[in-house]
Amino acid sequence: MKINKNILETASGLPMSRIIRDIAPLPWEEYHKRLVPCRLMINLNNQYTFGRAGIDCAITRVPMVGYDCVETARELFPETTAPVHDYVKAKEIAKKLLNEPGFWKEVVSYADSKLSNYSYENCRAAFSEGILPEIGLGRNIIP
Repeated sequence: MKINKNILETASGLPMSRIIRDIAPLPWEEYHKRLVPCRLMINLNNQYTFGRAGIDCAITRVPMVGYDCVETARELFPETTAPVHDYVKAKEIAKKLLNEPGFWKEVVSYADSKLSNYSYENCRAAFSEGILPEIGLGRNIIP
C-alpha cells in the first residue's frame, strides 16, 4: 500500500514511538492487537464513508484524528475531526491529543458514550428505515 506523502508529513515530528501503517490487509485479530497499544490513530481517509476505523478506535479507547467526510469521525470524534485535506489542522489535533492528557480522556470518553449508536440493532434500524426506502426497497428485504 502506498502511503500518501501528506499523511507522512502530518505524522512527522509527532512524539510517537512508532507509526503503524498498512494495517488494513491484516486479519481482524492482528489489526486490533496492533491498534490497542497506540496512543492515537491518524486516519486521513478522504472518501465519503461510514468509517469502520472510528468504531474500532472508540471500542479500544484510541482517539482518532480523521476527516469530516467520514461519519464515525464526525459522530464519535467531533473534537478531533478536521476538514478534508487540512493536514495542518490534523497535525495540530494530534499534537494536542499527545500533549494534553485531559483532552485525550475527554475525547475517548465522548466516543465511548456514543458507541451504542452503532450497535447491530441501531445500524440495522437505520438501514432498513432510512436507506432501503430511499433506494426504493421495502423494510421486508431484511429478515
